[in-house]
Amino acid sequence: MEHTDSASINLVPSPILVVDITGHIRLINDYLSEVFLYAPHDLIGKPISAFIPELEQNSVTSDNSFWLQSPNSTTKRVFTAYKKNKQPVAVELFVNRTQFEIIVLVTDVTRREAAIESLNISQSINKTATWYYDLLSEQVWWSPELFRIFGLPVSEHAPPYETHHKLFTPSSWQLLQPAVANAAERGTPYELELELNSKGDDRRFAVARCEPILDDAGRVTRLVGTFQDVSTLKEAKLALEETALRLNESIVAGGIALWDWNLVTNEARFSDEYKRQLGYEAHEINDSYAEWERRVHPEDLEETLQKIANVTDDGQRTYEAVFRMQHKNGDYRWIMSHATSFLNEEGKPVRLLGSHTDITDRIELQNKLKEAQKMEALGQLAGGVAHDFNNQLSSIMGFAELISASNDLDSSKTYVGKIIACAENASNLTRQLLAFSRQDKTEFKPLDLHKLISDTIDIISHSIDKRISIDLRLNASLHIVKGDYALLQNALLNLGLNARDAMPKGGTIFIQTETIPTATGKGLHVIFSDTGCGIKKEDLNKIFTPFFTTKAVGKGTGLGLASAYGTIENMGGNIKVTSTVGEGTRFDIDLPVYDSTVPTEQTTPCQDAQPDRKRKILLVDDEAMIRELCAEFLDSLGHEALLAKDGEDAIELFKHNVVDLVILDMIMPKLDGKQTYLALKAIDSSVKAIVASGFMAENSESELLSMGVIDIIKKPYRLAELNACINKVLS
Repeated sequence: MEHTDSASINLVPSPILVVDITGHIRLINDYLSEVFLYAPHDLIGKPISAFIPELEQNSVTSDNSFWLQSPNSTTKRVFTAYKKNKQPVAVELFVNRTQFEIIVLVTDVTRREAAIESLNISQSINKTATWYYDLLSEQVWWSPELFRIFGLPVSEHAPPYETHHKLFTPSSWQLLQPAVANAAERGTPYELELELNSKGDDRRFAVARCEPILDDAGRVTRLVGTFQDVSTLKEAKLALEETALRLNESIVAGGIALWDWNLVTNEARFSDEYKRQLGYEAHEINDSYAEWERRVHPEDLEETLQKIANVTDDGQRTYEAVFRMQHKNGDYRWIMSHATSFLNEEGKPVRLLGSHTDITDRIELQNKLKEAQKMEALGQLAGGVAHDFNNQLSSIMGFAELISASNDLDSSKTYVGKIIACAENASNLTRQLLAFSRQDKTEFKPLDLHKLISDTIDIISHSIDKRISIDLRLNASLHIVKGDYALLQNALLNLGLNARDAMPKGGTIFIQTETIPTATGKGLHVIFSDTGCGIKKEDLNKIFTPFFTTKAVGKGTGLGLASAYGTIENMGGNIKVTSTVGEGTRFDIDLPVYDSTVPTEQTTPCQDAQPDRKRKILLVDDEAMIRELCAEFLDSLGHEALLAKDGEDAIELFKHNVVDLVILDMIMPKLDGKQTYLALKAIDSSVKAIVASGFMAENSESELLSMGVIDIIKKPYRLAELNACINKVLS
């Protein structure tokens, strides 16, 4: 048959057109008209480019044309055709060339090409290519993305397998080549991370995956796989590893220990640094909540658990606490702990992630700083106190001389009363100084700020010029706060001493309290001002800085206001300062009010009962005047007094006499009061003892009472006080 007729092509259920050797359309079948909306006369006689613009008329006879095929040969290719309404359609042309004409089978592949395009875009986005290697034909196929990954122009033909080694670094090719061989020969799949050859300085990486395809006989016929560019991921991973390394080094260098507590399962994990801070190797301590709880100091546990409960029960997102934990050597280390809670979908905390920092050295340094500052304040107070103390002594000596020269019994009694009053004033002064200088631990308790201010004024008044007046207005209706008595008094003392120094020619210290509203209820506002020289504007923002001082060298350490600032901040308050040169300085202090009362000390009054019989009392004191006075007093009560000048003398007297009561001084040469009492108790475990002392070291009172001492009386004491305590013990 020389030419195809219309009847024949209408039998084919697919669009067909017939093109003559000049490139003009000679026939179209009904299916093509139906699909592409053309009537026969719209295309017949027109050049092929009227239907498919990519195909020029002269291309039919061109040496380089798609159409140039041997007679009776076929080929296929994808082009873009246009419907009559100008809608583009992707078509695959299956071409059969004869000697007289070209028969073209037209297939609509729009959906297929769209799917391929979507796949290519997806591969480009994910940087993941596909490939296959046909072992039978040795044909290699790459998706367009694989060309882009290797930096090659996209082509229909992949480079032959023999050239692939040039695409990888030698070390990566040594991994890939045997893996490909095993996949082809044994059907072994592989997944490898490989480094690509790169022209620039940037290193590039990819993950190659392969899955062998087997025929029915179990022979490998094809390898298919994916090739994913992971350079960005690899770079991010390396950066993350570097960041993690630096973070870990920073954590170790900064002494930060990490912990993780699962609130649902109660499981806990502690970092190696956490265990190292407590003196343990990683394997020597268990990761458990119980392990943490049993190591927290008993005095700190309740408050710390309450702070944790604020997170686990009350919805607070963060946690911060300072407490002591027991070290492997038995000592306690100060720990600062921070944590953040993680919530579930219901908003309930399910996990706490936190840190521990050993701040023992910092706490010890702060304590030394506080004591140094306190000693500075004591030094400034000493001159005024010595002046007032000498005044009291002068009065005592003067009245004593008047008694000596007087024959009037009534006048003498008056003078005696004056002497006693002066002695009591001196006693109160020394007790105030001892209380201020005591090195007690920081302990926040409810305290009456009005009483504290009054006590502080009593101390300050001894150290200020008589030309300085104090205007005190305690107006606050709520004046209970929670803090450390000594530290807060120290803060106010520093404000007072600074005010004194700012008014060398006299002036006024003004102190006022008032209750103010706050966001959470009520607060306590304190104004502490003076009419002194004021502070320069450029110095105002530095006065709370440790070691900053405007005083002359040797006149101040610059610790006072820094300590005051820290004390008030730790109480949950704040302190601000305003000043005008030549007019004075004002400090405004805000403190939270504590919604409770100050607990009163429970004391057991001494009984004033008279003894039922004469008793033998051993008095131990290294001061001869005290021994002589007490001997006269005990004799007046009908008791027999045995006098010992020190602990060794007391032990000898105790061995050779039946003693009903021992009165012990605390600070003595050779053996102190505690050592003497233990020695006497070793001789007679039922010994009854009273300790009398003008100064007791920290925790000594509770220690002595726990050892068996019955009572403690502080010097100087009235003879009536001593009598009451003796009667309490002997009755």
